[in-house]
Amino acid sequence: MIVIVGIFFSFNTFGQRCATVYSSDKYTASKVEEIERFIETSTKTTKISGTIYIPTVVHIVYNSSLQNISIDQIESQISILNEDYSRQNSDRSLTPEEFLNEASNPNIQFFLAQADPNGNPTNGVTRTNTSKAPFSSNDEVKFSSTGGKNAWPTNQYLNIWVCNLSGGLLGYAQFVGLFY
Repeated sequence: MIVIVGIFFSFNTFGQRCATVYSSDKYTASKVEEIERFIETSTKTTKISGTIYIPTVVHIVYNSSLQNISIDQIESQISILNEDYSRQNSDRSLTPEEFLNEASNPNIQFFLAQADPNGNPTNGVTRTNTSKAPFSSNDEVKFSSTGGKNAWPTNQYLNIWVCNLSGGLLGYAQFVGLFY
């Protein structure tokens, strides 16, 4: 089973919160199983020595130069993501007892994409200057037509958007394919 995670970075963490789009009904459970089957059969991940490597693109959608974060910060966050996924994070000892039996290294590693959807070389980062400030959890950041940046093919890349969010949100995520 492969789990895909949506991650969002924030420019101001003071007093902010995270949100997720999720429901525990039978439809959602069925959709999650369908998504997992799709991922297993159609994603273009690379498996080497039992580890699954997932090409990742980070879309920086910024309204001011302060929001246009550096490649060093992006690489640092990808490194932290890999530490967390491999259970090498420094705070792993704080895992709640009820999750200890499930906590493990799933052998998934993320890396910034080296080729864009057209096969051109890339550093795995797109940068889009927008007049929109800020975005909300309505997914406008994910579409060029609403001031954001369109996703790269989701069966080939993990897409992460970095933007200024409103309403005290630090970030938000949803299961892939549930609402599209």
